[in-house]
Amino acid sequence: MYHYEIGELLLRRGTDEPALIVGVKDSSKKVWGDSSIKRKLYRIYNNHTGKSEWIPDVEISVKFQKADERGPPPNKRLV
Repeated sequence: MYHYEIGELLLRRGTDEPALIVGVKDSSKKVWGDSSIKRKLYRIYNNHTGKSEWIPDVEISVKFQKADERGPPPNKRLV
């Protein structure tokens, strides 16, 4: 299961746009295969739009990555 904390910096995959987790709450949906655990909703603040929205945990794991999970920048050579 995916777990993020309030204040954690995320980067959108592909564009590296920063987003910040500003809220967490339980979803009404259960984790598939384990009816005792509820899924999470995360409130994501996007600095580029100035808006925040609630996004399910699974969607965050697909669209975003943690800032510390991003590897070093690719080596660029000048031709």
